[in-house]
Amino acid sequence: MRALYDAQGGGFWASTPDPNAVGAFAVRRKPFEDDVMAVRFLALLDRVTSTREHADATLRTLAVVTRPDAVDARGRMVGDLLLALDDVR
Repeated sequence: MRALYDAQGGGFWASTPDPNAVGAFAVRRKPFEDDVMAVRFLALLDRVTSTREHADATLRTLAVVTRPDAVDARGRMVGDLLLALDDVR
């Protein structure tokens, strides 16, 4: 989790840094769908283990995927996001 989690900005990177990557491959992305699934997984993990160990990562990632620009880019295809919000509550 540490290699992909963005502790400063929240959310998860799709790949680890690659100093040899060029062009489009050098750009690290945070895919909306992957971050939504990470929120759901972390919320479930905290619920199953009865801990709040991942609460900070869960909420910071949720903040990334619920930004207006992120939601607008998805249009009406936000079903997984709604499920993630339900999982976190």
